[in-house]
Amino acid sequence: MFTRLSFHAAMLHLFLFAVVVHAESTELSSEIKFPTTGTDRYYVEIRGPITKQLASSIARLEASGSSLFSFSVEQSPGGDGVAAMAIGRILRKNRVGAQINGPCASACVIAIAGAVFRDYSGGTTLAPLGIHRPYSHVADADYDSAKKRVRARNEVLEQYLAEMNIPSTFFDAMNAV
Repeated sequence: MFTRLSFHAAMLHLFLFAVVVHAESTELSSEIKFPTTGTDRYYVEIRGPITKQLASSIARLEASGSSLFSFSVEQSPGGDGVAAMAIGRILRKNRVGAQINGPCASACVIAIAGAVFRDYSGGTTLAPLGIHRPYSHVADADYDSAKKRVRARNEVLEQYLAEMNIPSTFFDAMNAV
């Protein structure tokens, strides 16, 4: 059974928290699958972090003429925000929806923002989504450099969310966490 909600409505109904899942990335792996031999259509199951390698693999398949037709999240603690935006743009380009079956946090939420629709399942409860204020793993030498980096990252993310037609209140909610 699926419940279809707008991305904005789902975010308002779900409690906001910074960390949804603590998982070792070695135990989880995302997969790209082809349902039948000889087809150029593929689907992606996310079971772990959003990585540059995953985004690159999907982009290579797109460049080769293959097309994405399904995207599901079984569990993801987040990952690389730039990779998530690249995946989200591929979802949007292919007019693919996302099925969220388990926890999806941080960069995972950014990726599914690109989906043309989002189905939330998980039995009788909605699969939890987790958001937080964008940050950088790069250590800056001084406060001004760090502030510039955060502003630049926020601008890119805000432009991406606008491109995906996500209300600006979602970005505001991210920055409030």
